[in-house]
Amino acid sequence: MKHTVLFAATVLLAVLVASSPAAAQPAPDPQPSGPMKVSQVHNAFVLSPEVKFGRVNGRDGTLTGGTAGILLDDHLFIGMGGYWQANADPGFEFDYGGLVAGWTFKGSGPVDVTLSALLGGGSATPNWMTYAANELPGDVSSFRRYGMGFREWDGRTRFLIAEPELQLFFRITRRFGVAAGVSYRLITGADSMNRDLQGVTGSVAIRFGSR
Repeated sequence: MKHTVLFAATVLLAVLVASSPAAAQPAPDPQPSGPMKVSQVHNAFVLSPEVKFGRVNGRDGTLTGGTAGILLDDHLFIGMGGYWQANADPGFEFDYGGLVAGWTFKGSGPVDVTLSALLGGGSATPNWMTYAANELPGDVSSFRRYGMGFREWDGRTRFLIAEPELQLFFRITRRFGVAAGVSYRLITGADSMNRDLQGVTGSVAIRFGSR
């Protein structure tokens, strides 16, 4: 009898504990889910007028031009670029352009580092072409004796160019800054003129567009 009363009391106590409000509440989620965070990708149109300085055709040359394109997520730049020699002697012309792609490494301060490359083509007319044309007024094959690599009657030789560039960009405001860089022109297809047209170039640019 004593054991029966003790067993009944134990069952009654278990039923009361199970039906209490504290026991009815579900266990809290160990990892509560918060609101979803969405990071915005920032794209911007960037325009960079630029001046380059270097040796072209055995002389000090100044090239003007620049790049324009889209800066994706503040890192990847895709656009176009073109440059023309501004201080060419009479009878000499040099210009090139093409696709430009680059990557910006954002710094914690006001200075970013950009690695880019231009891939394209161009043309040049050496200043001594005029004299060769006067001395050899025959067909265009006569010019090949000079190893000039001319392709057409206009006296211009066409070439392919690859120009990698390293730039330091100094932000002045969110949408404006200046850049200084160094690049190297790799020329092919201009025959003996390849060496005269390629070389190291320094540059200064003004950039319009947000970071």
